[in-house]
Amino acid sequence: MRKIKKSRYILAGILTAMIFVVGLMVGLVIEGKRVQFIDGYSKELKLDIGSLQLQYAFIDQLAQAGNCGAFTKSFDKNLEKLEATRLKLVSYQADATVNRHEFNLLRRNYILSQVEYWLLSIKAKRLCGTDVVNVLYFFSKDCSRCDDQSFVLTFLKQKFRDRLFVFGFDASFEDEPLLSLMTATYNVTAYPTVIIEGSSYADFMSKENLTETLCGLYVDKPGECRKGQE
Repeated sequence: MRKIKKSRYILAGILTAMIFVVGLMVGLVIEGKRVQFIDGYSKELKLDIGSLQLQYAFIDQLAQAGNCGAFTKSFDKNLEKLEATRLKLVSYQADATVNRHEFNLLRRNYILSQVEYWLLSIKAKRLCGTDVVNVLYFFSKDCSRCDDQSFVLTFLKQKFRDRLFVFGFDASFEDEPLLSLMTATYNVTAYPTVIIEGSSYADFMSKENLTETLCGLYVDKPGECRKGQE
């Protein structure tokens, strides 16, 4: 009787070990596929950012050559691609298996691309006389009103479309030295802070205040500005 019980315990132990091993192997296979997927996603992001930087150089040449029509058309499309890349980065960051160092390198590349396009937009205003408004938006992960400010800016971008360019920067990201230089230049000490054509506005700005400020900077007022005057 004891031998039967003992054999049952041994059999149960063997079955438990087999189930554990099988579960471990399945987990390793799934994790391998997951890492493989993330690696592919990382390569795609690198390619997107590299493409944006090359297109930046091409569009810069259009502006230099005075081909302003082609410049304007290409510029806003590339900013849309830049935003799509940002959304990919957010999705990429959410995955727990992401290599943090690699992800931070991608973030730095993205930040540098944004600054390049911002500087290009400033140059285009000088060379082509583009009637647009550039906005730098500084936020922080510990900011209580930053999500609200992001929502307002996204809403206004949809309304003003290619007449408004918004470049957002996470000031709590410490790996890119250029961010520290920018926040020091504009004396950014509170979040959110919005820089509109060089003028700094600390703390949350409502849709109404932002709209009024933006509309005061256009030569040819967009439709959204005229609505407020009717």
